[in-house]
Amino acid sequence: MLRHANLAKAVIDNAQSRGEHTALVTEKGARSYRELVDLITRFAVMVKAQGLRPGDRICLFLPNGQELAVSLLGASLVRGIVVPLNANFKTEEIQYFVNNSEPTLVACDRRVESELKTLHQAGAIGFSPEGRIILSDEVTALLDNQKEPALQPIQESWDVSDNFLIGYTSGTTGKPKGTLISHYQMMTEAEALARTYGIGPDDNILCAQPLFLTSTLLMGLLWPLYLGGTACVQTRLNVELFLDWVEQYGISMTFGVPTLYHALQSIGEGRNLRGLRYCVYGGSPMPDSIKHNLECRYGLRMVQAYGGTEVPCAATINLSGRNPKSPGKPLDHMLIEILDERDQPLGSNQIGEVCVRAKDDRYQLVNGYWRMPEETQQTFGSGFLRTGDLGYLDEEGFLYLVARKKDMIKVSGFSVFPAEIEQVIDQYPGIEDCAVVGMPDERQGEVPVAFVTLSNEAQLDESHFLTWVKERVVGYKAVKRAFVLAAMPRTPQGKIAKAELRKMLAEGSLPDTSGEKRAGV
Repeated sequence: MLRHANLAKAVIDNAQSRGEHTALVTEKGARSYRELVDLITRFAVMVKAQGLRPGDRICLFLPNGQELAVSLLGASLVRGIVVPLNANFKTEEIQYFVNNSEPTLVACDRRVESELKTLHQAGAIGFSPEGRIILSDEVTALLDNQKEPALQPIQESWDVSDNFLIGYTSGTTGKPKGTLISHYQMMTEAEALARTYGIGPDDNILCAQPLFLTSTLLMGLLWPLYLGGTACVQTRLNVELFLDWVEQYGISMTFGVPTLYHALQSIGEGRNLRGLRYCVYGGSPMPDSIKHNLECRYGLRMVQAYGGTEVPCAATINLSGRNPKSPGKPLDHMLIEILDERDQPLGSNQIGEVCVRAKDDRYQLVNGYWRMPEETQQTFGSGFLRTGDLGYLDEEGFLYLVARKKDMIKVSGFSVFPAEIEQVIDQYPGIEDCAVVGMPDERQGEVPVAFVTLSNEAQLDESHFLTWVKERVVGYKAVKRAFVLAAMPRTPQGKIAKAELRKMLAEGSLPDTSGEKRAGV
């Protein structure tokens, strides 16, 4: 049973019962539910006057902050479909996302406005900027103007089946796909997360991850506001401020990719983090050293989850404390099966594609990809979401991930899963991060090679490293080359962009390892 008819209506409903309770905290300060309702109403009036109608799209090139929160909720109040996008996108990216989503309005800063005008003049986009851009300065002025009398909340014929969001995938397998998600689907996930974690209106959730990512948007902003709690949102991660907020606002939960928790290892002595009940992570494996440090040194509870835009947040969560390599079991409204290439279910401990669907056959996780019928059929046509991840379920129903299908390496006919080798490499002294990909080889088809980043002043003796790895894996899994990078290329979701590493191999744009020395051994 859903509590509200619409995600923006949730804020209105909560304002009626707890109007002075803090709804949103950003670097600009705090807003109560009463204040937030007035702000989203003003934005809704503004975009409605500029022509936004139910089902129209509004692109939001806005960073984390009050402006983004108010724009999202205000547009959804009048049944618009919001399209949150990275405010730092460059010309080609802006062109692609605007052409794909076909917005009625765009909210952005002056840099993006200039890009849009240039693209329109060149005939590169169909969107005409004239009279259809809302500058971020205008939204800021709306937030700062508290002298106007409060407006009565807009009343619409809200329907939970209305589409709320187009959330774009990371584009690791081609152009990013826009996932169409309704209010019902987002709120159903919010209810399931509340049941799983035991989070409610008295909890405060801290987000320092980009809100243009669907899972981050739900967990960091929409979920706490739906429940009547407090969303604490940082523009970007500032470790000291992050820790200050944990103490000041009594944060119950935070979440992010492992790079967030790597940064948090600099926590100083004397911090009171006892109220932080959950530190959720996903997106890529967490190095054991980081997890152990945060759990043992600071008493934090690290919780692994698995999901994605098409779920639209978490499919599994591991709260058990057992099976630390597993992201857990499915949420109570979802089913996971491991299917072979003929869509036949596999048994326990058999590796196949991880496929997800709702327990209720009448319910879809999402409404497919925006204007991509072929891709929608390919990914969702079997009744399951085909995740593209390879994994298995153990006898207790815990999920284990092995690799992305596209990342699996074929060596002389043998299947090699990069994660197996990466877990070994993580133990090598001086290694901070690693990724294994396949490099074409005339004799064996492909061979594994490693890309690594090093900690502190460590250096790498490639010959010693290759021998060390070879002693710990079967012969065909041994890496043949190692390349040291200053930093790993990453997707906006924080995952290692293995497509970029394969591109480096194909183009021969590889770092020189000839002068590297041994790292800390």
